[in-house]
Order: sequence, then structure tokens, then C-alpha cells
Amino acid sequence: MREQFNEPPRYTVRDTVIWDAYEARTPVRIDDTEDFEGTLPDDGAPAGSTIILPLGVHGVLITSAVKPDAFGDQEWHLLRLLSQLVTVALDRSTTRNRLAGVQREISEAFQAETHEEMAETVLDAIPALLDFPIAGVWRYRPARDVLEPLGMTEDATELFDAPPTFSEDDKSIAWQTFESGSTTIVSDASQHPEAYNPETPIRGEIIVPIGDYGVLTAGSTYEDSFTQFDAEILEILAANLEVVAEVIDSRQDVALLEQVIARILRHNVRNKLTPIRGYANTIVEQLDQPLKSHAEAIVENCNELARTAEHAREMRTVIRARDEMTTTSLAKAVRAVAETVDPEFPDGELLVNIDATTRVTAHTQLTTALRHLVRNGFDHNDSEQPRVVVTVEDGDAGPTVEIADNGPGIDAHELDVIDRHGESALEHGSGAGLWIIDRVIEYSEARLSFETTDGTTARITFPQ
Repeated sequence: MREQFNEPPRYTVRDTVIWDAYEARTPVRIDDTEDFEGTLPDDGAPAGSTIILPLGVHGVLITSAVKPDAFGDQEWHLLRLLSQLVTVALDRSTTRNRLAGVQREISEAFQAETHEEMAETVLDAIPALLDFPIAGVWRYRPARDVLEPLGMTEDATELFDAPPTFSEDDKSIAWQTFESGSTTIVSDASQHPEAYNPETPIRGEIIVPIGDYGVLTAGSTYEDSFTQFDAEILEILAANLEVVAEVIDSRQDVALLEQVIARILRHNVRNKLTPIRGYANTIVEQLDQPLKSHAEAIVENCNELARTAEHAREMRTVIRARDEMTTTSLAKAVRAVAETVDPEFPDGELLVNIDATTRVTAHTQLTTALRHLVRNGFDHNDSEQPRVVVTVEDGDAGPTVEIADNGPGIDAHELDVIDRHGESALEHGSGAGLWIIDRVIEYSEARLSFETTDGTTARITFPQ
């Protein structure tokens, strides 16, 4: 072989015995090439006898000899057995490689922010990964009841000036595949009675539904180019694409909802509360009892609603940054919180004891959680002189922050928020604050505990 060819020959002319054997999946034995009535490839090889054995979808195994009648029945059967074993090995290897490639590309597609990016990621990989240079994705648009092109491979773009949009009216193969939910393998699209364009350069074609999302297509300019094996691989890819598309939709919905909520909390609620509180304070100053008490109640409810809106904003910030960590000094964080909270409670006493200068890796909103804990110590404290003591120390289990108050002790139903994590966070006065605290500590991989026997003591222990 190496003496005859500098490199292995490529058989591109399809009307030869080699392509006949491959396409028909039929072994060919030529005892004497001089007597062969078919078309032999013009590869320059002085072959007197040849055996051509198909290797499934992978190609052919060619064995030649210079002399005629070089292969007997024993060699014929041994070579056929060898070709079958090679086909099985190639099937397994190709399946493994293709599945690994599909998994890899789907992981990449999960990072896409739009459907167009998802399609581009997959279509960029399909030619090399699956050896399908002509491929495309069509997305169903329910408002117009059409399948709209979302993206195509580079070869497909060069082949078609403008990809078609399919609808129920044209009864195309793509539309029927989408409606039926079953994969379609076409031997020759130009001869198919439901072909969208009878003049299409596409011959072999495979169309796979992507659930309710659309269809994934692969085409070839040669007939009978696709097998059931190809269909199974594309079906796996299509099923994963449907999931990715749903994830992208969910992300976009959440992002839009976040924008709307942020707009409502920032503008509608806060801006409307400001004049309401102003009017109510004016009424308080000008009225006597009992009307004055009603106006004071309005002011207090406005303040509570403003705090709820602020809590909602903080909750949104914490969730969006759940994986954002930073290394910080516990002492520095506690001092910053004390400087913020102390002026808010002039009738209370805030003490800070720093017994360690430990640095910890924690969620970026750690100071928000600490601020809520310190404020809770004053907000729910009915002592004549409310007192909150914050201590930073290196405990046996790890760096610790302890916030202790001399109040009545937090109610057990308030602590239910920490166990449930859900909408119960908004059922009680301090629920939202406790929810924020719990999430920040959880994301920081720290531990949060409470003691309520003598006032309330909250303890945060960070990993060593």
C-alpha cells in the first residue's frame, strides 16, 4: 500500500464499484479485474483481484492483490468476519465520541443567554462533531404558527440564499415532522412528494423534532446519506436542546421579573410612600387625639411598608449574588456594621468586643446579614435600656461572631423562617430580615444558631 501510494487514496467519484458497495452495504469480490463489467476507480493501483467490504456508515475495507484469483473462499470469509468486527468497533467508538461531544456542546449551550446563541453554539460544532456540514435549527413561533429559521451551519448558509419559513399551509416535510413529533429520514428530498422546494439541491435529509420548540435538520447533496444511527444521535441532541431552550426562557422570564420588581420597589412603592408619610406627619402635628393617633398609625405603616420594600430589594440582591464570595476581616465587618446601626438607636447601648482579627471567606452581603442581626437586637427589645453586645472570637469550631441582646427572646415562630426558607419569610415582622440572614450564612457555608433562654443570642460560626 505505501509503495503504491504516497498517501491513502480518496474515492470521490460515486459511480464506481467502491461507492456501490458502500451505499448498498453489500460485499464485493472481484476475482479478475480484467473481466469485471462494473466501474473500477482510477487510483493507479495495478490490482488483479479485489475485495471490497462495507463498514456500515463508516466506509469500506479494501483488500487487493496484483494477481487475479488471489483470494480463495477462506480469505473471503475471514475478511468478511474482520469487516464485521471492525464495524462493531467503529460503531462503539463513534457512538462514544459523538455522545461525549453532544454532552460537551450541550454544556456550552447552557451558557447561552439567547436562543440564537444556543443555536449558534450547537451548529458551529455539528459539522466536525457529527460530520453533518449542512444543518439548521427552526423555531416554532405560535403567534404566527410558523417554523422560523433560527440558525444554520456555514455550508448551509452558502447553499441557501434565504432559508425558508415553514407553515401548515405548505405541508412541508419539516412541518409534518414537527406536527407528528417523529423523526423523518428522507432518501432524496427532491423526489419527495412533500418537498418544500422540488428544485432543492438537498438529496438526503434527516429532520428531528425538538419537542414543541421546533426542528433540527441535517442535509446532504447525496442520496441516502443518513441512517437510523444518525437519527438516534440527533434525537439525543434535540432532546437536550429543548431543555436548554426552556432554561433560557426561564432565565429571561426571571430577569424580566427582577427588572419589573426592582422598578416597582424602587420607584412606585418608595416614591409614593414619601409624600404619604409627609402628609401624615403634617396631620400628626396639627391634630389632637384621637385623630392624631390615626395619623401616627399611618406613618408607622408607611415606615413598615418602606422597610418591607427595602428587605425585598436586599433579598433580590442576595439571591442574584449567591455564588459571589469575598475574603474579609470579621473585625472590620463588625465595626462597619456598628458604625451604621449605633446612631439609629440613641436610647440603646451597642458594645463591640473584638477578641480576634480573623479573616474569613464569606458571601459579599455578610455585612447586610450582620446589620439585620444587630438591628433585631434593638427592634424587638422592650428593656428600659436595650443593649446589644457583639463579640468576635476564634472558637474551637472556627471563627465566631456572637450577637447577644437583653430583650425578651425571639419567638419560636419567627425562627421557623430559617427552616422553611419560603414565603413564610414575609409572615412576621422580622421574617424577611431572618430570611436574608439565613441565606447569607448558608451561602457562606457557615453555621447559624440561636439561644433564647436569656434574651437572644445569635451565633455565626465560619469554617476553619
